[in-house]
Amino acid sequence: MRVVLIIVGSLLALAVALVLIVPAVVDWNDYKPRLTQAVRDATGRDLAIDGDIGLSILPTPTLSAQGVRFANLPGGSAPDMARLKALDVEISLMPLLTGTVQVERLVLVEPFILLEQTADGRHNWIFEAPAPDAGATGDPQEDFTPPARGSAIQFDNVRIENGTLIYRSPDAADQRIEKLTATITAPTLYGPYQANGTLAYQGNPATLEASLGSLEFDRPAPLSLRLGLAERGNLAFSGSLQRSPKLSVSGRVEAESGNLSTLLNTVFGGKTPIVALEQKLALQGTLSATPETLALDDMLLTFGAARGTGALNARLDGTPTVDLVLEVGRVDLDKIMGDIIAQRGAEPPARAQGQDQPQGRLQGTSSGLPSHLPEDINLSLDLTVEAIDYRGRLIRQLRTNFALEQGRLALNQLSAQLPGGSEASLLGAASNGPDGARFEGSVEMASTNLRDLAEWLRMDLSKVPAERLRSLSLQSDIAVDSRELRLSQIDLRVDSSKLTGGLTYLLQSRPSFGATLTLDRLNLDAYMAAVQQRLAPVVPEQLPRTDGAAPRPLLAVLDSFDANLKLQVGQMTYRGQQIRNITIDTSVLEGVATIRDISVADLAGARAKLSGSLAAREDAPAGELLFDLSTRAPGQFFQLLNIQAPVEPARLGTLAVKGKLAGTPTAFDVDSALSIAGAEMKVTGSMGVAQFPPRLDLVAEGSHPNLAQLLTAFAGRSPTDGPPLGDIRLWLTARSGETDAMAMNGRIEAAGGMLSLAGDVNPFAPVPTFAVQLEANNANAVRMLRVVAPNYRPRGDRDRPFMLNTRLSGNVSAFDLADIKLQMGDIEMAGAATVSRSGNRPKLTAKLTANDIVVDPWLSDPDRAPKSKMPVPVPVSGPQGWSREPLSLAGLRAMDVDLNVEASAVQLGEYRVDEALLALLLQDGVLDLSKLEGGLFGGTFMANGQLVANETPTMRLSLRVKDADLRQAAASADQPQHIRGLADFDLDVNSRGVSQAALVGALAGEGRFAVREGVAEGFDLASVSAQLKELDSAAAFLGLAKAAFGGGETPFQRLDGTYKIEKGMIRTEDATLVAAAGEGKVTGVIDLPKQLVDAQAVFTLTEHPKAPPFTVNFTGSLSEPQTNFSTRALEAFIAQRAIERGLMRLIPEQVAPDSGAAPATQTPATPAPTTEQPQSQRTPTPREQLRQMLPRLLNKE
Repeated sequence: MRVVLIIVGSLLALAVALVLIVPAVVDWNDYKPRLTQAVRDATGRDLAIDGDIGLSILPTPTLSAQGVRFANLPGGSAPDMARLKALDVEISLMPLLTGTVQVERLVLVEPFILLEQTADGRHNWIFEAPAPDAGATGDPQEDFTPPARGSAIQFDNVRIENGTLIYRSPDAADQRIEKLTATITAPTLYGPYQANGTLAYQGNPATLEASLGSLEFDRPAPLSLRLGLAERGNLAFSGSLQRSPKLSVSGRVEAESGNLSTLLNTVFGGKTPIVALEQKLALQGTLSATPETLALDDMLLTFGAARGTGALNARLDGTPTVDLVLEVGRVDLDKIMGDIIAQRGAEPPARAQGQDQPQGRLQGTSSGLPSHLPEDINLSLDLTVEAIDYRGRLIRQLRTNFALEQGRLALNQLSAQLPGGSEASLLGAASNGPDGARFEGSVEMASTNLRDLAEWLRMDLSKVPAERLRSLSLQSDIAVDSRELRLSQIDLRVDSSKLTGGLTYLLQSRPSFGATLTLDRLNLDAYMAAVQQRLAPVVPEQLPRTDGAAPRPLLAVLDSFDANLKLQVGQMTYRGQQIRNITIDTSVLEGVATIRDISVADLAGARAKLSGSLAAREDAPAGELLFDLSTRAPGQFFQLLNIQAPVEPARLGTLAVKGKLAGTPTAFDVDSALSIAGAEMKVTGSMGVAQFPPRLDLVAEGSHPNLAQLLTAFAGRSPTDGPPLGDIRLWLTARSGETDAMAMNGRIEAAGGMLSLAGDVNPFAPVPTFAVQLEANNANAVRMLRVVAPNYRPRGDRDRPFMLNTRLSGNVSAFDLADIKLQMGDIEMAGAATVSRSGNRPKLTAKLTANDIVVDPWLSDPDRAPKSKMPVPVPVSGPQGWSREPLSLAGLRAMDVDLNVEASAVQLGEYRVDEALLALLLQDGVLDLSKLEGGLFGGTFMANGQLVANETPTMRLSLRVKDADLRQAAASADQPQHIRGLADFDLDVNSRGVSQAALVGALAGEGRFAVREGVAEGFDLASVSAQLKELDSAAAFLGLAKAAFGGGETPFQRLDGTYKIEKGMIRTEDATLVAAAGEGKVTGVIDLPKQLVDAQAVFTLTEHPKAPPFTVNFTGSLSEPQTNFSTRALEAFIAQRAIERGLMRLIPEQVAPDSGAAPATQTPATPAPTTEQPQSQRTPTPREQLRQMLPRLLNKE
């Protein structure tokens, strides 16, 4: 409003001055000097008329001037305060003759006015007027009198064409009104006035409408003003102007804008949208203003959906003072942000490609305070916001009250209630100092539900247990200026932990801070998830790579900030271990870190200390870093680091690490020592990391005086087991060469043997590579094996040489073992293998050849082996049984194997397999035996099968044996030769189970066997058939049968049959023996789970087709079955035949009662008692004689 009044007043003043004053003092062009001097006398500044002055009286008085300039005040930003390209005035002649000045037309062409406030506070519109007359009072109100109504001056048409008005101040952008084209009318010099026009404000088109009533000294004049900025906003005032007793304006003011951000950018010349202000704005109020005061009462402010009320009061005389009171009900910030997102989209505008980041101060380094608090204005604000909707919750009772007076800001209150039962407040004062404005005060914050507050702030605390992060309180003094932010007297409490001390952060482009803090206790376990993953081993291919470029120095971060830190921690709990008395005293300055003391008095049972200095710059002095750690409880220390100890930590004894690193960040020397479980290891050398790969020259030496003790610690070996092993020594060197690879040499001497390697290793390739020769030898292979198996005592001579030689080449993902040469005693193997680690598990592919592999010398000697301390599984039946211990098949999932082996022979005991071939594939826990074949017992055999290591293992096996010599098989097994001949054997079985017992109990399948041209030993079936022709006594047959099955042999043409297996039960129904003297049929069941047999062999004699068969039963233990004979039917047959042959011959011999003689061909036997005794001495009847004879027949031998 003030700018508009200045514009209108300036234009009218210029027009009046040009029309009324200039013609009165100028006499054509010759009078220019007198005119300019008159203006200089009146204003103290120069007036220049570069063009001609024209004046004509008839027919119409006309005045014209070209190129008029009015000087600016000294020190202004431009030489001219006002310029006018041309002035044209036409005055009606007849009214002029009557004393009335009727300006018919007044045209100002391209007028230019600059209103300016200089840096020293001067205004160019205030002129150095001449000293007042003696009679003047000096009161502007008393000097101002309206023109007399008799001196009528009338403006019919005042026109401004393409005018420009600029307002300029030293601390703000120019306010520009350009392209001003307006028409002004005034019936009299004292009004009423009307003005209409168009203009461009800050480059934006606008319209102007104004009217002012007649200026009466004792009555208010109606005043209205409307300024339109198209869609950017509108300003309207409707009221009155009062000249008495003081000049004043009062009325109703209304302003509105569809987008406050756009309006502000229009007013202040900004171009970047202010997202939060892209809302509708409406302002209404009652305005009353005088030259000294301004008041806006009954103010109603609408911003978006928010509504507020308040009042504004200002005093403009002396030091301006502005007081604002504003009360806002509820602000829906979520809706405001939602509208913005809906209008603009959620994604921020992308930075143009190649556009640089802003230069200058780093983001976040400003204090937020102005460099200097204004001292030429007083301000006060009392703002209350009842509620703010933000992120779905409410911020309540936002209150701020501050007062700025004479350059001192008093922040009496800044507080709010936040979600989670939280409150925050800030109070203090700011004033100007030598380094600019400085604020000092205090901050407080408290929360009874910290998790709720964090959830509102979109902080993910899901990994922190629910019972933690429940409460927070903070009290601290705060001081901030343009140089630093300082927090002192900090008292921060979170749950049961308390942090005290102070912190200073320098607000500059290089981050710098200092802190002195004390933490009483912290239970980290309570804030961590229950499940903690073990530290996985770092595989080289997971390390960051730079593709040959030199890596950024590890310490480069130290050159990016300065710091000074002192921290004391009383007690910390981590992974169940206590850490006490932590001290950190260190500083970082200009790229050099000085570690005065980093120590822990009790680090889970260990003591640790670190001191020295580290430099990030090459021009800094060489640094030195000393470290020392020791513990007698390595188990606690490993648990703290979440490392799975390779062995029982109690076996490791004292663990100590000590050493020094000295040098620059790119080249330093290493001198370190490690002691664990009685072993000593020292690493010395140098490292250069200025280039990539780094240059290394390291030597490692280690030893232990007793290898057995070392194995006791790391392998759980009993120190009394096995022979003495002596000491162990290790040497290893690694040196960088001309290429990226390092030359590596190493040797281990232990247990009378040696292991060495030599070759190139490149651990810095994208996938680390190596090519080394590996050699191992020991004159006593048994001694070497007893290192890992101390109770191993094989048969035969112990002095058997061991030798291994191979070349390893490849990378950590896949490597080859070429030219493998292995000797174990008399066994020699050769071949090649590859190992791949690219899949889910390592895979070994090998193809080997061997000479005769004699296994017996490598088997344990039961007479020399110590008694086993392991319990023997309790058998189900018999002295041995199937183990019920779960099968340990985890090894089948540890790696994949593709193995092919060819051996000239494999011999175990008397079993010898010639030209043995083995092909197996182990993949994903499935062992496929695709081929196992060779020559066995003069015949051939082939086998294949599968074992699946599932939760419940499954197996299948197919076996084919052809032309096997059973005599050779029995001799090889050192078993009685019950059957001789050539045998074929087929077997197909499958099963599933978690133990041996379960697998045997679930065994299912089928098979067949066939023996041809054989001999069955242990019985003589032909003898039974031959002697049966002469037998006429059942008792004699029993003796003969027992004798026949107690020895002898029976040749047969064939012995074959089939069998089925179900649930571990082998059942046959058709086993058949075909011999010259007879045939045998075998049926029965073998119970493998219980190790029992129940079988029956039924023999028939081919030479006695009418004779019934006899049976042999096998029952009981599978290892020692009981044999029982069943011959009742055959005995009856013999008795019947005996009756038929000798009845007539035997009856006469039985007529005499005293007769007891047997036939001449048989030995008499004691007669068996008869079933009925005679009652008296009489001659028996024929029937009775037969009944007495039968028992004798049956008892004859």
